[in-house]
Parts: sequence; structure tokens; C-alpha cells
Amino acid sequence: MATRKVTHKASDYVVVAEPLGNGRFITRIDPPSGTGRYIRQPDSQTTDPHTGKTTTRQGVPVEFDTEKGALDAGEDNIKLGMT
Repeated sequence: MATRKVTHKASDYVVVAEPLGNGRFITRIDPPSGTGRYIRQPDSQTTDPHTGKTTTRQGVPVEFDTEKGALDAGEDNIKLGMT
């Protein structure tokens, strides 16, 4: 598991690249206040045709081919304000 410290707007974040069993990596961004979130695909919404109720499913984590790619994506997300 690799980490990278990123400072943005006077806040220190830690970007963590976590290895998966398939040889790929997912990225977690930890804000100064504690454990953070994973970089994910957009959420999806479906509507039940019988009840009309909308259900939101959280997007799956984005997988990266390399550890460096996962760390770079986390840093980019912080700098673009997507955290």
C-alpha cells in the first residue's frame, strides 16, 4: 500500500493506493479529519415501476492499472476540489 501526502489550500490530505487481488489499484483520499472516501464511478439511480420509488446505488470504486496512476488520480481529485 503506497501513500502520498498532498497539501492543498492549507489542508494536508493523504492519498492511499490500495492493491486489489487482480493486480489493479483503488484510491482512497483521507482528509485531515480522518478516514476518507474512495474515488468512485458516478452513482446510478433506478425507479421502481410499481411504486415509483427512486433508489440510488453508490458507484463502484475506480480501478487503476498502476500504483502511480492511482496516486496521481487522487492528487488530481484533491487539486480539482472533488473531495
